[in-house]
Amino acid sequence: RFAGSPERAVLWAAEARPADFGALARLVTAAAADGDAMAAEILHRASAEAALLIAALKAHGASRVALVGGFAEALRPYLPDAHDPCLVAPCGDALDGALLLARRARVSA
Repeated sequence: RFAGSPERAVLWAAEARPADFGALARLVTAAAADGDAMAAEILHRASAEAALLIAALKAHGASRVALVGGFAEALRPYLPDAHDPCLVAPCGDALDGALLLARRARVSA
């Protein structure tokens, strides 16, 4: 995709949409499953970052956390077991969340 060029990757990322990143996430996940060391490293690093975010959410009182996005399910096996009790399936997608926030804003206005 990037022909080994960091510059091409940066240019791609500047124009990429969420769906483009999601497609790339599937490629990384598949490569890791095939034994690609760099793809596995990406998953390990991403899961470490996700674990920090989950810990911060829990520290602020969150009892449930839903993983969403292209890497969501791929990261779950890499997360520390201590987070398992709080991980839940999403109640909807991004549009559902936007509609919920809009409704709340309208009611409170």
